[in-house]
Amino acid sequence: MLIKLTGEIVSTRSTNETEANYILERCIEFLEDENPPSVGIITPYTEQQTLLSKLFSNHSHYQEFKSKLKLKIMTFDSCQGEERNIIFYSMVASKESDTLNYIFPVSLDDAQELVESKLKIQRLNVGFSRAQEMISFVLSKPVSEFKGSIGQALRHYELVLNTQKASRDDTDPLSPMESKVLDWLYACEFYQQYEEDLEVLPQFPIGDYLRQLDPTYKHPAYKVDFLLSYTTDSGTIHIVIEYDGFEYHFKKDAEIDIGNHERYLTDSDIERQLTLESYGYKFIRINRFNLGKDPVKTLSDRLFRMVDSHFQDNTNAVVRDLQNQASSLINKTAKQCSACQQIKEHKEFFDPNLKNGAGGYGRNCLACKDSASKPKVSSGVRKFRKRRWR
Repeated sequence: MLIKLTGEIVSTRSTNETEANYILERCIEFLEDENPPSVGIITPYTEQQTLLSKLFSNHSHYQEFKSKLKLKIMTFDSCQGEERNIIFYSMVASKESDTLNYIFPVSLDDAQELVESKLKIQRLNVGFSRAQEMISFVLSKPVSEFKGSIGQALRHYELVLNTQKASRDDTDPLSPMESKVLDWLYACEFYQQYEEDLEVLPQFPIGDYLRQLDPTYKHPAYKVDFLLSYTTDSGTIHIVIEYDGFEYHFKKDAEIDIGNHERYLTDSDIERQLTLESYGYKFIRINRFNLGKDPVKTLSDRLFRMVDSHFQDNTNAVVRDLQNQASSLINKTAKQCSACQQIKEHKEFFDPNLKNGAGGYGRNCLACKDSASKPKVSSGVRKFRKRRWR
């Protein structure tokens, strides 16, 4: 999130009171949340760190900031090892004063050549990897006016932010939980890590899509809550994410709990999942029983496990058979029959009649030899026999 402050900016060379006051107001709002997020504030300047620390410590809610928000105010040099749900970046620089190039590398190009530049790049990388769910840049001038590597970084985040993606308005208005699921998805570590390779499509008409691809598709025009597509070098993984409301997705009059809830899904939900899985789609079901204490982390963990499992089992049964056959041919535990062209175990080629009764391995398998040695009965004789037994 890029927050450009407007109006009069109160700042000096290394402090910015306007940015500090804005962050304070946002933290006061977080205290009203039922489950407040942990909050960190990172700034390039120790002077701004001191200003922020005094502002918060002198406030009447200071103890709540510490206990509820786990608030920590840091510089880019002192944030190593610290993580928070939300990180505010008070960049201080304004139109009147900007000394960020003394702290961050002027350019990211060829910076590997200079020790000083390496240290500045490390400072940049460490500082921008402290957020678990959301980052907020609090800026006192437009992104386009920031120079050097910090300008490059801010423009990257602006590009990502402005890239069109699904919003709450795209979810089903009759299912309020779907908008929450979308928020959880965007906030989770899996999405943050692979955002550039992911596409999220709410209310995707998957039945109509499959009917276009497969003329033999005879199933209903299914619509899924979310279709998540993850593009990798090895192909695209399609994951259906469904939120199962208790009222419409579980059988009535059943004693359902966290241990047995999957058994009581409605028959139509099970049929739909099996149908879509038969077309290669992965499936994640979310409901009150499997949300966990932290839905964001729970969803992220499930996505990571599903993708890991996909790649571990990416070699399907057909490919595994081919690999096993190739291995068998190499180590000569199997060979290909010249007659039926099938690859069979070596022992199936052993013919005791070869080599003057000593036995040996022929080019054709015994099944083909037996079939070739049986006398053929003409169609006329077969008809006669059938008539005779009638």
